[in-house]
Amino acid sequence: AFWASYRENETAPHWAWSLRLSVLPSDLALMLAEAERLVPGAAICVHAANGVIRILAEADWLDGLKTAQRPRRIAELRQAAQARGGQMVIVRAPQEIKLQLDAWGEVGQNARLMRELKAKFDPQGQLNPGRFVAGI
Repeated sequence: AFWASYRENETAPHWAWSLRLSVLPSDLALMLAEAERLVPGAAICVHAANGVIRILAEADWLDGLKTAQRPRRIAELRQAAQARGGQMVIVRAPQEIKLQLDAWGEVGQNARLMRELKAKFDPQGQLNPGRFVAGI
């Protein structure tokens, strides 16, 4: 019953939008307020023990915003999470957003290490090239 409810509420295919934010549990209240301010009207699931916030919405979720505002709002939400030492992954979004924003976000200095690991374990670059963080 738990997993059926989880799939229905957080991973169901009818959600056209799925954003996964993670911050320290102590920053959840601030991050939740930012999410509600920047991208109102979505279903929000908060996991207090691990600091994860899932933002889920139907396809028409941000239709009230001008087209140029949509990626800007999502980028602002990501910046708010990063400012608190967290991150945001775009799990699912319309193509217009995916073309303008990296799904994984900025990984900073870790990108070099990740590239080295990828080269070590996949020297021919055959495993999902370009689909991971920083185009790895």
